[in-house]
Amino acid sequence: MRIQPLYDLQQEVNRLFIAGSKFAKNDPRLLKLIPIFEKLGEKAPVFKKLARDIQDLTKADALESSEKLTAISTLLYSVLYTQGEMTETDVKKKDQTPHFDINDITTLYSYLEVKPAIKALSESNQGRMEVVEDARKRGIFKDFRTYAYLDLALGDKYSELAELAYTIIKEDAGKTIIPILVENFSYEGRKEDSRRLLLLHHFGYEGVPFMIKKIMEESAVNLQAAAITILSEDLKNEDWIIELTGDKNKVVREAAYMGLAKLNTEKSQDKLKELYIKNRTKNKTNFELLVYALQSTDMSFFFNEVFQQVRESFNELLAINKDADNKNFVAAMENFQSNISVLNYKDKPEVYDFLSEVLLSDNYNKLIKDKKNLLAGYANNVSQTIISVLRTLDNKKTLAFYKKIADKMPDTEWKIPFYKRYLYDSVTAKSKDIYDTFINAYNKNYIDINDLIKAYSSSYSYYANVSQIDDIKVIDKRWIDRLYEHIEKAKSMKYDEMRMLDIIDAYEPVPCDKLNKLLKKASTKVEVYTSVDIFNKMMARDIPDKFDAIYSVVKNYTKGSNSYYFSRLAEADFWEKFPKEYIPKFKDLHAKTKLGLFETIVDKIQLGNG
Repeated sequence: MRIQPLYDLQQEVNRLFIAGSKFAKNDPRLLKLIPIFEKLGEKAPVFKKLARDIQDLTKADALESSEKLTAISTLLYSVLYTQGEMTETDVKKKDQTPHFDINDITTLYSYLEVKPAIKALSESNQGRMEVVEDARKRGIFKDFRTYAYLDLALGDKYSELAELAYTIIKEDAGKTIIPILVENFSYEGRKEDSRRLLLLHHFGYEGVPFMIKKIMEESAVNLQAAAITILSEDLKNEDWIIELTGDKNKVVREAAYMGLAKLNTEKSQDKLKELYIKNRTKNKTNFELLVYALQSTDMSFFFNEVFQQVRESFNELLAINKDADNKNFVAAMENFQSNISVLNYKDKPEVYDFLSEVLLSDNYNKLIKDKKNLLAGYANNVSQTIISVLRTLDNKKTLAFYKKIADKMPDTEWKIPFYKRYLYDSVTAKSKDIYDTFINAYNKNYIDINDLIKAYSSSYSYYANVSQIDDIKVIDKRWIDRLYEHIEKAKSMKYDEMRMLDIIDAYEPVPCDKLNKLLKKASTKVEVYTSVDIFNKMMARDIPDKFDAIYSVVKNYTKGSNSYYFSRLAEADFWEKFPKEYIPKFKDLHAKTKLGLFETIVDKIQLGNG
């Protein structure tokens, strides 16, 4: 079905792109189209939107007209896309029918609101993820004009953005996007085509069975892997997927393993067990793929057999002759680490007992200690893998496990990850006596200030911030006292000390004499790169002689390699709050040192004093 006014508008838009958008003002041909689209708008809101946009364009001055014309063009071509016809009448085009009802189109936002999201999805600048995530929060991707760009982003070279686009289409766009996915799908086997196939299946597109049949007859392995993922949802495909576990291509084999794990029948599990045992010492690549697949199944039909293989890999490590070649120890450690991963989501008593046995084993810990230079890194990897397993198990049982073994473990560096996770999980579970439980670990440097911030801010990111802590008062005051002690004794205020000061500052009320004294003392030990932060804290509190205290630190600065930090210090707002009597003091410093920082400070003090 052709809607002729759309093509009439297309001709006018193309004309103005050539002649110049400034000629759109009061253009009679555009004005003639407004009532036509208003009438069409009685049946479909998108036409009413076009009528309004045309009217805005005819009233726009030269500066605004370009943006208005682009907005109409974007919406117009989105609408034409839904009709299966993107070209004018005299251009040859393939036969198509309307993709879907014109009433399904939604244009909830202005073009200016949609534009940043479209730009982020179609260009390659930095910061695009943040733009797309923000647009998603605001519901921008319910607007049909973004759909073609979301589809384009499925093939973005940055996998994180491509996966985000996939998620947005799946969860936000809905079935309306099906025609665009079908139009752009190709059997070449690109990653974006695998994503399109999975999305079409998710939306129930009726052509998927035919597509899968053709895919499996051809040789695009990425598409075949996606097809196997779909086929594994139906038990009737089990024998075929079992057969594919012997495929010569790794990508297909991996998909087949995951397909069997998804089916999770006795027959599927038995095949995975057979392959796991067969490949444990023969094919490292296959073995790692099988371990990953086994993590996602409960192994209800053969847990004991696989569990014995895990135990055996540990015993094989301990049985190596101490004089054996180093490569034997490394291979055994790597094999043991891979085997442990199989225990993910296997919440059974024997799993907890085995992990405890490993961590408390005298023979294991002696081996790592004797060959520390060779194996300490691998031991840390084993510790991290065990922690990953524990994170998939019951929280209460996991905390009981940590409590049981933490203090019994030898004092080694591979013990540190356990205490860090133990602290995080304990705070998350709102356990009592956090301070009493962990103060010894803190004293022994198993945990540090950053671990406290991560735990209380519920963020496991390295960049967790004190501001992320919802209620600073949940922290036991005894931790605050220990932080005071540390800063008092510290020779300089470096990164960790400033993190401690962040907690104290957030915790203590205003006024607080104890903190005021600490801030003054800390300022005398401040590094240039932390000076802005500590000066800001001083200025925010009622310290009587804070101006003198800050001046006495800054006056010692001279030209050097701190230009970046000097610029940060110069940009600080607090200089404007300094009394005018400090102007001659900083002028003298500038005269002596020729340091531009002091000249800027003078300007800011003068500005603050009118």
